[in-house]
Amino acid sequence: MNYQLHYDNLIKTRKLLNRTKSKEFYYEKHHICPKSMGGDNNKENLVLLTAREHFLAHWLLWMIHKNISMGLGFAAMCYFKNIKDLHKKFIPSSRSFAINREVASFANRGKANCNYIDFSEEDKIQIIELYVEKKLSLRKIAEILTKKLNRENKPLSKKKISQTLKILGIEIRTFSESASCRKISPEGRIKISNSRKEKSNMRGKSIFYFWIKKYGEEEANIRKIAYSEKMSKSIKMFHKNNI
Repeated sequence: MNYQLHYDNLIKTRKLLNRTKSKEFYYEKHHICPKSMGGDNNKENLVLLTAREHFLAHWLLWMIHKNISMGLGFAAMCYFKNIKDLHKKFIPSSRSFAINREVASFANRGKANCNYIDFSEEDKIQIIELYVEKKLSLRKIAEILTKKLNRENKPLSKKKISQTLKILGIEIRTFSESASCRKISPEGRIKISNSRKEKSNMRGKSIFYFWIKKYGEEEANIRKIAYSEKMSKSIKMFHKNNI
């Protein structure tokens, strides 16, 4: 099969339709010459395709070039994590793929606008003060701004605050630099070290050892005898039932 001819015909015929995006019809932008192969975002290199046509276009590109970038593109269309999974038997049909994408588009319609928020200058200054001067965590700042802006139904996330700070040129602290990372005193470090050593020494010890530590030797011996009797009864019952 001449895959290149089929790909060229698909692009040529869809270009002639002069499609435009609207709420009535679901279309996806497709790079005629893939960006990984030198393509750009110019109008001449873009064409609007249906989800099914887009799926077929990437399948044809994979069959034409058989390289890593085209394999990754088609793997993404098939919901595979990487190109190695292309050998799997199950690949969704172009029709089922199209239905899936159209339903997802309908379900997510308007979500981006609901979650989008552009902070005022006053809010941006407050975010900087809370983060830089008061050294509050991203989560705490998100909670404060959520209450201030009455967004309990759509609470702000740490990611949104982090993105805003990056746009404002503020460097995000690492965990070791954050206020949530407690500074432990030398005495505290010794206690933690001893506790870890004790736990390490307890590994592989019998339950009798722990009873001695917890109840004392006399009580531990009583418990040991009772436990041995209970176990011997259980073993006898097991043998009796299995003979």
